[in-house]
Amino acid sequence: HGVSYSRNFGIDHANGEYYVFIDSDDFVDKDYLKLLYEKIAQDDSDICFCDYGKFIDGQVYPSLDTLLLQKLRTQKTLSLFFSDEKHFRPIMGSSCRTIYKKKIDCKFSEKIKIAEDLIFLLEYLGKANSISVIHDCLYYYRVNPNSATHKYAKNLLESNEVYYEAIENLISHYYQDDSSVLKYVGWGAVLACFYNEIKFRKGNKQYLENIQKIKESKLYAFFKLKNVKYRKTFWKKI
Repeated sequence: HGVSYSRNFGIDHANGEYYVFIDSDDFVDKDYLKLLYEKIAQDDSDICFCDYGKFIDGQVYPSLDTLLLQKLRTQKTLSLFFSDEKHFRPIMGSSCRTIYKKKIDCKFSEKIKIAEDLIFLLEYLGKANSISVIHDCLYYYRVNPNSATHKYAKNLLESNEVYYEAIENLISHYYQDDSSVLKYVGWGAVLACFYNEIKFRKGNKQYLENIQKIKESKLYAFFKLKNVKYRKTFWKKI
C-alpha cells in the first residue's frame, strides 16, 4: 500500500491522545518519547518538535532548526520550509522528530508520491493553534546513499505536478499570505525533473523525449522565469 497508507493506518488505530513517527532507518535518544510527551502536555500545545541530527558515516551533524520553528508560534508561514534565492537553509519537512495530538484531524494523501511528509506537516500546522519546541537533538536521521532519493525517480514529473498542486491547495486554505512561495516550489520541482533525467538517463533512448515532456509541462513556466544567461548555461548540460 505504501508509506502514506501505513501511517494513516497507524493514526487510525492509535489508542492514546498522541502519536509519533520514527522511520525504520533512523534512531532516537533514549528519552525522546518522554521529553516530547512532557513538553506537549506541559504546554497543552497541538504539536511539539525537537532538533534532529543527520547521521553520516558515523558522525552526527545537528540541525538546530527549532530556532526557526519558534517563529511559527507567532506567524504561520511556508517560507521557513523552502529555500529562496539567497540559499536560506529551510526547516526539514519531515513528519518525524515531532509529537502530534490525535484530535487534530489530519491524514497523509495517498495520491502524493514525493514530499508526502512535508504536505502532511504543513496541513497539520495549518490546523494547529499552538506549537512547542525542544532545543535538544533527540532524533537522528540516517543518511543512506542507497536510498530512493539517490536513484532514478520514475514518473517524477507527474509526481511533482501533484506535489505542486498540493502546495497550491495548502496556500488557499491556510497560508494565503505565502503565494510567493509557489515560485520556489515550482522552480525546485522542475529543476529536480531535469536533473533526474540528466544524472540518471542521459544517453538513454528516452532521454530527449522525457526532456521534451518537462518543457511541455506547466512547471516549465517557472524555469522560464530565470534570466536568459542562466538558461543558456543550463541548456549546455542537456
